[in-house]
Amino acid sequence: QADPFNGTTVFPATNYTFWSLADDTYYIRVVALDEKGNRSLPSNMVNVIVDTTAPLIISGSITDVTGESISAGATVEIYVNVSDVGGIYRVWLNYSVDGVPQAPVLMTLDTVGLGNTYLYVGSFLAPQAGQTVNYSITVFDNYGRFNISTSFVFTVITPEEEFPTAIIAIIGVVAVGAIGAAVVVTRMRTKAKKKEYIAEELLPLPI
Repeated sequence: QADPFNGTTVFPATNYTFWSLADDTYYIRVVALDEKGNRSLPSNMVNVIVDTTAPLIISGSITDVTGESISAGATVEIYVNVSDVGGIYRVWLNYSVDGVPQAPVLMTLDTVGLGNTYLYVGSFLAPQAGQTVNYSITVFDNYGRFNISTSFVFTVITPEEEFPTAIIAIIGVVAVGAIGAAVVVTRMRTKAKKKEYIAEELLPLPI
């Protein structure tokens, strides 16, 4: 029956079962009534989390380095947004090199967002040039449920692909250096000539 004072549920037993609750956080407190309708003080508030679904990997939130120029030994940093009403237990960054699985990377919490969302980050070093890396995300909630993302692939660039850029940089430095040297030499020579001319002017006239 309904409590006429505030619409809360009244029941004679010392326990009660809530059925078919949606995933969410519920806050509960208890008030006892005697036969004459006298009320006790409310109990302490307790919260109950109902979590029956796997954690969510938010679509489009995983860092996608497909097609980017990544050199051997470079740090590959991956971000992902995940969500779960009951909280996140762990997030793993899984990757393989040329089809060989590597040790998973335990991602760290970067930012806590709104609506039970969390931003995690993890990184690994790019392998040797020419090797292909496949990576994905696995997230676990506090109740053992998990979710696995789709995979992303990139290939580490070879030294030949980096060569043209390096050559342009070197040529640019050499050219700037040559101009700088020319300016310095010219100035030094100009100053030297000026010193010689002044010295000639200061020589005593022949008698």
